[in-house]
Parts: sequence; C-alpha cells; structure tokens
Amino acid sequence: MVIRAMDHVAIRVSDIERSSKFYMDAFDARWVLRPFDESGEGLEYALQGHRGAHCRVAFLGFADGGALELLQFTEPNNPTRPVHVTEGAIVHMGFQVEDIDEAVQRVEQAGGSRVWPEVSRLPVGGGEMWVLDPDGNTIQLHDVSFKDLMAGCLGAFPEADPSKAQ
Repeated sequence: MVIRAMDHVAIRVSDIERSSKFYMDAFDARWVLRPFDESGEGLEYALQGHRGAHCRVAFLGFADGGALELLQFTEPNNPTRPVHVTEGAIVHMGFQVEDIDEAVQRVEQAGGSRVWPEVSRLPVGGGEMWVLDPDGNTIQLHDVSFKDLMAGCLGAFPEADPSKAQ
C-alpha cells in the first residue's frame, strides 16, 4: 500500500481556544473545523477503547498542506503537562517556515517560547530553532526545505544514506 500523504498530527492541549489562536497567530493556520464537542463510540474507538471520554476537537490547516488536530479533554480531565522529549512518544513536529527569525518572533508574540536562546545556522544554509507552544509541545522550525535538511543530515551522518545499505 502506498501512503499518499501524512495529512495531520493530533496533539493534546489544555485550552483549545488559546491553542487555536497560538497556531493561527504564529503560523497563519486557518480553521478547517472549528471547535466541537465529541464523545461516544467514535471517540472511544479513536482513543483505543477508553469509555466515557469527552473532548473538544478542532482542526487547523496550513497554506501548503497538512493539518493539526487539537484535542482538549474534559473527561478524563487529566492535566496537560509538558513531557521531556526523551520521555514522550512524539518528540517534536517540524515546520518549514519562510523566515526563521520572523517565525521565532511570531511564536513568542503568540505565547510560545524558545528552547534555545539563539537560532542555529545550518550547514546547508538557513536556520533552525526549537520552540514550545503554550502547552509545551515541541516544534522544530527551519527555513530550508526538508530535502535540504536531509542533505545536511547525510553530510553529517554519511552512514545513514539508504542508497548505501548493506
């Protein structure tokens, strides 16, 4: 089977309105679906059988494709807390941006924060910065293409080249 695209990632948030505003202000996301309440069998199925769950759900889309699904659980009402990247199942989301410095500024203005004080300059050109959304979800920002990002990785780690597999 061929996968046509990775179309969305779902993340937990503590306040769906605040998080929606953050992604819209920082990254020009747009509503695909405004917040709605979800419960019942469909949600239980998606949550691997967790009975009695209830959440608010919203979908945000980005100009060049891809989407982010935001889930704010009201039942179970466990607090959303940042988990260190070495402990969580999802380490980060990667966003290609036009201008790294502007993107970092917009993240901070929208309520996010930097992980590191300065933008890293990449060997392939451009820059990279790691930021956190208001709930502590980690986002890698880079202003080079994914192809160029991988070329830089191959330059640093030539043993990772799949065409030279043993």
